[in-house]
Amino acid sequence: MEGSYTTTHIILHMVLNRESPRNKAASPHQILTTWGQPRPAVQASPARLPLTSPKLPCTATKLNPNNAFLCPPHNCLSFFPRYILRQLESEIMPTEWRFKAEYIKNCNCAPGCPCDFWAAPTHYKCEGMMAFRILEGKFGNTKLDGIVAGGTYHWDGPLHLGGGTFQPYLYDKSTPEQREALLTIMSGQAGNAWFEVLASVVSTVLEPKYVPIEFTFDLDARKAKVKFGNEVETTSEPIKNLATGDEHRIRVDMPNGMEYFHPEIATTGILKSTGGVKFDLPPGHSSMAVVEHTHKGLAA
Repeated sequence: MEGSYTTTHIILHMVLNRESPRNKAASPHQILTTWGQPRPAVQASPARLPLTSPKLPCTATKLNPNNAFLCPPHNCLSFFPRYILRQLESEIMPTEWRFKAEYIKNCNCAPGCPCDFWAAPTHYKCEGMMAFRILEGKFGNTKLDGIVAGGTYHWDGPLHLGGGTFQPYLYDKSTPEQREALLTIMSGQAGNAWFEVLASVVSTVLEPKYVPIEFTFDLDARKAKVKFGNEVETTSEPIKNLATGDEHRIRVDMPNGMEYFHPEIATTGILKSTGGVKFDLPPGHSSMAVVEHTHKGLAA
């Protein structure tokens, strides 16, 4: 396995090298300036396994100074998930949060998001927008009901190569506490694998904009419209049967999803931005779903 990373290695590295939210409260400016940057390493305790290389010496890995446990050959990966969970629960638990939201993601790919199938973007680069309207939610003691947030994004190539640019937009009626909560969540600093992964592949975050946001969403009809102020506008509509012109319904089942479990697939009518991330795209992909996210990950 030398020279290659497995999913478990990546997750373990993220867990052991991120800063605990208990250490200090970050301001929105601090959240912005650290978004996408490596997290400061947490001081290793005797029970921790520092991860400095994808090459793990399984037969010699000591998990405590008394050699009470030696990782058996070829069995270390079966141990790591339990180890990660124990560390998360005992030492670096983030602020508890949860929200249920209507969620939309529109991009330049052909309908059927290639990312959902571990494939490269249709046109190699990836750009578009995402937004969610929180139906009910809470971050610590801060209520999030009714808040809309989202952003525009651009990657020159497949997302896993990194180097992405993200422009955050938040509802202009949100309070300072709600803004800090949502920026913390979206920056991957409050738990949840989906937001952590996104933050890890973004290298440039533009200054958040607080603007009027229009958000209409009809999941059953596969129709939506989102506007971020005067800079971003997008619409979603049903895919049409080329032979009959009838609406063609597609629903993806993702039992192991991090972003959503059962997205409805639609197509874009309008997808354009004149803001920090600029594009004006022809009809492409649209994912629509009602999701429930928490600090522990996707719940529904």
